Amino acid sequence: MSKKHNLNSASNYLAGIFLMLFVLSSAKIFCQNETKKDTVNFIYYLDKIMVRANLSSQTDSYFLNNKKGTNLDLETNNSYKLFLSIDYKFIGFSYGFYPNFFGGNNDEDLKGKSSFSDYNFRFFLGRWIQTAQFSKAKGYYVANMTDFLPDWEEGKDPYIQFPDFKTLQYEMSTSYLFNPKFSLKSITSFTEWQKKSSGSFIPSLIYSYNRITSKAENLNGKQKEFDIRLATAYYYNFIIHKNFYVAPHLAPSIGVKFLNDKSSSSGVETVEKETYFTKNLRVD
Repeated sequence: MSKKHNLNSASNYLAGIFLMLFVLSSAKIFCQNETKKDTVNFIYYLDKIMVRANLSSQTDSYFLNNKKGTNLDLETNNSYKLFLSIDYKFIGFSYGFYPNFFGGNNDEDLKGKSSFSDYNFRFFLGRWIQTAQFSKAKGYYVANMTDFLPDWEEGKDPYIQFPDFKTLQYEMSTSYLFNPKFSLKSITSFTEWQKKSSGSFIPSLIYSYNRITSKAENLNGKQKEFDIRLATAYYYNFIIHKNFYVAPHLAPSIGVKFLNDKSSSSGVETVEKETYFTKNLRVD
C-alpha cells in the first residue's frame, strides 16, 4: 500500500470520527435538558461537547527572492481547506485538511497536486492559555509564470511545478488573560457565553520551528527557521444582544528569526546563516 493511500485513509478516518462525534453531540443536545451555569458575567455550558466545521479558501504561499531580484511566487493547488474542531471545558482540538469529497481540482494537470494537514491543541488553564500546532503542506507551483515566460497563457499552458517542495511547522504559544471578566472561550471554543461587554490584554509568547525542503533535478535544499515572537494582543467583546456579539482584536508583535539554509547544486553545497528581527500586525 502506498504512502499516499495511507494518508488519504487517515484523513477519511479522522473525518469520520468528527462526523460521528457531531451526530452524537447533536443527539445529546436535543435529547437532554441543557446543562449550564449562569453567573453575573458568564454562562458556562457544562458537560457540553462543541463540534464545529470551518471552510477556508486560504492558500499556502511562499515568496522566494534570488540575487537577480526576481521573485518566485510558490502556491499550493487547493480550492478549500476544511477544519473540524471539538471543544470540551478547558481543552480543544482541531484538524485541517483538503476535502477531496468536495471534488478534486480540475486543474491538477496544469498546477499539480497538493496535500495539507494541520493539528491544533488548545488548553485553558485558568487565565493561562497554551496551544500546540503542527502543520504540513506539500506540492507547490509557480504562480507568477508571466514573469519568466511572457508568452505563457493562463488556463492553457502548464505551470512550473515543485511536487517535492514541502513545508513543516511546529508552533506553540503561551498566553495570559489579564481581565477575569473577559471570556476568550466565548470567541474561540464557545464553551462559555459572555453576558456583558468587556475586553482584555492577552500577551503571548510564540515560538515556532519551520522546515522547508525542496528536491529537483541536480538541486536539493533545506531551510530551517526558528522564530520567537512577543505579541501584545487586545480583545474586546461587544455584546450587542443576548444572542449576538462582535469581537474584534488587535495583535502587534515583534520577534527574532534564526535562519539556517543549506542547498546543494551539482554537487556543490552552500550554507547560509542569518538572523532577522521581525514585526507583525494582525487585525481581525
